Formats: sequence, structure tokens, C-alpha cells
Amino acid sequence: LVLFLVPLVVAGDLQQTDVSHLYVAKSFNRALQDCLEYLQLPGERFEQYSALHFPDDADTKCLVRCIGLNMRWWNDTTGVQKAVMGNFFQPDPSDTEYQYRTAKCIEKRLGSLSGSRRSAPDDCCCRAYETFQCYLQYYGNLVQCPKALPQTRDMLVRSAHDCINILRVPDELLRCYSAGELRDAPETRCFLRCFFLRSGGYDAVRGFNLYRLYSRDSEHLDQRYLAQETMEQLQTIRSTNRDQCTEVYRSYKEVLGPLGIAFYEDSIIQEAANRALSDGSRCKECGQYEIYSKAEQHLLSLPEMLQKEEPVKKTGEEVEPEDPSHFPVIPDSCGCGHQDVATP
Repeated sequence: LVLFLVPLVVAGDLQQTDVSHLYVAKSFNRALQDCLEYLQLPGERFEQYSALHFPDDADTKCLVRCIGLNMRWWNDTTGVQKAVMGNFFQPDPSDTEYQYRTAKCIEKRLGSLSGSRRSAPDDCCCRAYETFQCYLQYYGNLVQCPKALPQTRDMLVRSAHDCINILRVPDELLRCYSAGELRDAPETRCFLRCFFLRSGGYDAVRGFNLYRLYSRDSEHLDQRYLAQETMEQLQTIRSTNRDQCTEVYRSYKEVLGPLGIAFYEDSIIQEAANRALSDGSRCKECGQYEIYSKAEQHLLSLPEMLQKEEPVKKTGEEVEPEDPSHFPVIPDSCGCGHQDVATP
């Protein structure tokens, strides 16, 4: 009988973290459990693997590859994503050669893999497994707490698209964005703040998370993200701008934009703006004056109703309650809830 359930004793370690905004954080044990389920491996192996015992067998090797893909530190084409993998390990502060020893280990182990089937799935499993073993042996201690995962381009576009809708960025600005122009305007500044918040690159209390931005560009690593000069420049901008929208906009334009893939966010925002302009998701402004729907244009206007002479009531005559269905209805142009009744 193949079991897929993890023992209850470790269930507490696998509870999903309630992560703010749109970015994803995942622990090693969560990724391990995911892959046990994906590959339909026996659940009782969880304890063995979570204790960092990874036997040299085909199932285990492909499990390690799955974990790497799940946590985005492995790519079958380019191999280990060093900035992402390093985020899940804690080196010994006194060890100054952990990176060198890890690199030499990977070079030796991958060099020993024979055969010409470099793109075969089992070979990808072997390469991921050998690489991971080198990190376990030489890089440092595996960190068990959840860590933020680098976002794919699609996820970044989703974050930008969400912020466009949340903040109701005007179409005029969206047309500028779609043409590749991130025009400076109050709406643009607050939109950028929303985007970096939602994608996990900025925190309203602590400011920019430079390591997340650095590891996000894992295939184009730019050490300038982590440079002291960059931190000082951002701190100067933060200390001189009480308005966070302006802080984020200036930080991006003056400091962060040229790093990594230069002004990468511009292309993300351009794609999101094109999507927002074409997908019909834009919420229209509620009209202040067009309070009646076309189907009810035959009804009297509000001033006319106020000026209309009230009928004289006879003594002792009961007054029937007015039918509320005759009242004009304010159309819910945003589609955000029930319709309100306009009281004459």
C-alpha cells in the first residue's frame, strides 16, 4: 500500500504561511511534501528526507530535481540558480571558502557524469541531485523557514495588472505605459509603489528588499543590488521623502532601474497596460449626474418631482404607501454591489 499522508507529528511544519501581497514564500519541507505528492512517492519517506538523508537512487534524485524546480533554484538548461539556492542555506560566518569548495564539488561531480544524453530526464535528475549534495556538504546549514521565491515574468505582469485595477490608473496614463513611457504623475508614482509592494520588492516599513530584487534576476546577477552604495542612496531618498509614492518612484528611476536587466519593470508595466486596455477589466467611474438608466428616462427628474404639486388628501382618507419600485434607480456602473434607491 502506497501512502501519501505525512505523519501528524510534522504537520505543523507544513502549514502554509499567510503571505502578504502576491509573492510566494515556501519552506524546504513544504516543497518536499509537494514533490512527494507530485511524484507519488511513499509518504513515510518524508521523515527520512526531512532529516536530510537522500539515498543514491533514481526516485530520490528526481525528487531532488522536483524540489529544485518547485523552489526555483534549479533549471534543467542553466543548472543551479546560485542566488536563489544560497537563500536557503546559512553559511558559517567564519567560513570564507564555502563558495569555492561548493563550486569545486559541483564541477567534479557533474564532470564525472558520463553519457551523451544530457537532456534526458534521468540525467537532469542526476545533475540536480549531485549539485544539491554539494550544497548540503559544503555551503552551510539548510534553512527550514519559508523563503520568498523569485517571481516569474507572468507573476510580475499579474502584480502590475492588479495594481492598475486596484488604483484605477487612468486610461490616458495606460496608453503612455503601453507605448513604453512611464510618465511621471502622482498616479504613476503610487502605482509603482503598489507594484513593488505586491511583487514583494518593497515593504512599507523597511523599504526595498534588495536581496529579493537581486535573486529575482537570478540569470543576470548584478552585485550592485547588494552594494553599500546602493543601500546608502536608497536610504537618502527614503529619509528625504515622507511620501512613499515619491520615494519608490525616485528610487526606481535614480537607483534601481539601471541594475540587473536595465529598467526591466518598464517592460512588465507595458505588458500589463496593454492587457488592461484590451481585456475589458477596467472599472468605469461612477457618473455623478447620469443617475438614471436609459430604461428609466421616462421618469421625472428629481427637480420635477420636487416641484410636482402634491394631491390634496381628503379628511379620513387612508394614504396608500408609495410603491418604491416607481423610484428611479441609480445604476451600479461599476458592477460592485446592489443598486441604491434614490429617495425623492
